[in-house]
Amino acid sequence: MIGTTLSITNVGPFGVDAAIPILPPGTGAILAVGQIAKAPWVVDDQVVVRQVVELAMAFDHRQVDGAMASAVLAHIGRFLHDPPRQLSPAKPAVREVRRAICQRGCSCSTHC
Repeated sequence: MIGTTLSITNVGPFGVDAAIPILPPGTGAILAVGQIAKAPWVVDDQVVVRQVVELAMAFDHRQVDGAMASAVLAHIGRFLHDPPRQLSPAKPAVREVRRAICQRGCSCSTHC
């Protein structure tokens, strides 16, 4: 998503669990973040209570490839799940996203 604008809208403070973001003109992508709430979650085949947040992303396919936007959204989810691991020098965030893009058929050899 180099050379495009990513907007973030936070609807969580208004008590909203999830939103479907609409792209403002000239924006390549927009991420909507819902409120953090306790919810049942399956961990190791057990149902436990976890704090979860809903993320949604809309993007302009003329500016952003769908595989790239999906990789960015997945990386944001992994970062929120385990920030220290994602910030580790052994696993740079940008390199991980670029590898995910290339594994989906990117023909650009400069990503990895």
